[in-house]
Amino acid sequence: MAEVKRSKERILFLYLSTGAGHVSAARALADAIRERHGPDEVEVYLLDGIPRGNKFQRSIVEKGYMYMSARFPLLWTGVYELTRFPVVMHLQTAPMTNNSWKHIERFIEEKQITRIVVLHFLLIRSIARIFRRRKKPMPALTIVTDPFTVHPIWFFRQFMPVVVFSAMAKQVACRRYGYPSELVRILPPVLNRKYNATLDPDRVRELKLQYGFDPAKKLLLMVGGGEGLPRGSLFLKAVRKQGTDVEIAFVCGKNDELKRAAERVAAKFPLTTTRIYGFVDFLYELMNMADLVVAKAGPATVLETLILGKPLILTKYIYGQERGNMEYVVRNKLGYFITDPERLARRVDRLITNPGELVALDRHIQETSIRNGTEAIADYIMTFEAQYEYPTLISMK
Repeated sequence: MAEVKRSKERILFLYLSTGAGHVSAARALADAIRERHGPDEVEVYLLDGIPRGNKFQRSIVEKGYMYMSARFPLLWTGVYELTRFPVVMHLQTAPMTNNSWKHIERFIEEKQITRIVVLHFLLIRSIARIFRRRKKPMPALTIVTDPFTVHPIWFFRQFMPVVVFSAMAKQVACRRYGYPSELVRILPPVLNRKYNATLDPDRVRELKLQYGFDPAKKLLLMVGGGEGLPRGSLFLKAVRKQGTDVEIAFVCGKNDELKRAAERVAAKFPLTTTRIYGFVDFLYELMNMADLVVAKAGPATVLETLILGKPLILTKYIYGQERGNMEYVVRNKLGYFITDPERLARRVDRLITNPGELVALDRHIQETSIRNGTEAIADYIMTFEAQYEYPTLISMK
């Protein structure tokens, strides 16, 4: 009997550039699918949901929440709580839907897309509208990129199967927001696949010498994402004033103001090794070299640090969306949450001068068995089937 040839899949990953996590997840999954399936089996496309010419909407979506959460945290808290109400979620998602659905539909038709993966909650309604118009739904999947704290907007007008990264996230989705359990699949988080393995000690020693660190000394990495560690120069100054014999790699991201402030601090302590960096493309190497990481509670930083087995001290989280990341670290004894620079400096000193405490944290990290789910999710994308019916879409306004 002749084998039935499977038709070629054309998969669209939809994202918004509201943070590195959405884009990097789309790229990692796309790369994994391309590596596991030949070009005769699958074509993969990535598309920003905002049309290129819409500069106003792009500015609001990409920079608005980051600016508000960083500059006006109390105002952000109020805004975040307001967005839990359905009427506010409608006002949030409707403008995006009106501006993006035609842009997305044209791409779907041009590329003859057969499967859709949504990586941002603001694009869910756009897909529903397209399906209603076409009267021909195709397999579509939402990947919730928040690993622990899940905002209800992920399930507002939601109709697709959903992938979440933790049992905690599924519990929130099903118990608090009432999403059907059979439509929520738990898979490990999407991470850059080079974090699947740690570097061996000889390679770490080579890297320390290459970057100007002493292989015999402990290394503290201070990092905070694209905008650097909030109040980072104050934490750096407190650690240096504490006098702990530790070398420091301080990453500022694209924050030039923070970089200048950190360089002034480093200059005041010339007898210690403090390397100040802007944006780096070797964070994986720095994490492997580090014995302890001080960071903001962004999901990518937290998960990448833990998968490499490095203890964490978190200094800040964005209200609402990053709180679960902090609670996961503290509750599972994988690190600490400290907002006061002097207290943090004392904790760093205690951990560096008492290796037994670092070993205890390492043991807890190993027990959590955090792993990279990129390959598992890539396989699921290729095999899941649509679990919704057209009448469901008709009822969505």
